[in-house]
Amino acid sequence: MISRLFKSMVERLKDPSRSFRERVFILLTLITEFFIALALIGDIIFGENMVEIVALSVTVVVAPIMTIVAIKTNRIITAVRVVVVGILAILLPIVFYYGGGIRGGGAIWIIFAYLYTGLVVGSRWKPVMLIILTAETLGFYLDGYFHPDRVVHHSERMYYIDSLLSIILVGIICCTMVWFVEWLFRAENKRAREETQKFEELNKSQNRFFSSMSHEIRTP
Repeated sequence: MISRLFKSMVERLKDPSRSFRERVFILLTLITEFFIALALIGDIIFGENMVEIVALSVTVVVAPIMTIVAIKTNRIITAVRVVVVGILAILLPIVFYYGGGIRGGGAIWIIFAYLYTGLVVGSRWKPVMLIILTAETLGFYLDGYFHPDRVVHHSERMYYIDSLLSIILVGIICCTMVWFVEWLFRAENKRAREETQKFEELNKSQNRFFSSMSHEIRTP
């Protein structure tokens, strides 16, 4: 079952008829779920706050189910909006406030939120969501500065562990997304060249046909 779902997602990633945003959403889901699962394992091993562990556990379970349903029902745009709102309204606040504030991995995962929003949100809503995300980030920092008691602070050891894991995971996600975009552009350019070549060959074939017909008409 899992193997079939994975193959189905890979086929959709390669399908040129699907939009760039849809393919990025599918890939981000695959990548992010894997690394969030790794982050969850790390949180459990190193004794991270239980609220953050529960939030990551729910994300690991709910996000792939919602993605599969969205793919099967062709409601990718709806799924993108729900995921972005969930990240901004639920996941980021929990990870920030219960994950050490600026001295934790939550601050680093804000970078991933920017990446995700920039890649999958439509051009109409992208500026709005980026403004909201920026305002939220500013609110996190100001609130953490003026009301430090609202943040569950890490020990020095936990700060180093959490920030290291987050930097590595978010960094790998960013590198993978850059690689995918490059691959997608190369594939699209190759397809465009092949289509252009087919058109030129068809055009040459038509020209030869009409030239031959013209010659036959002139010299019966």
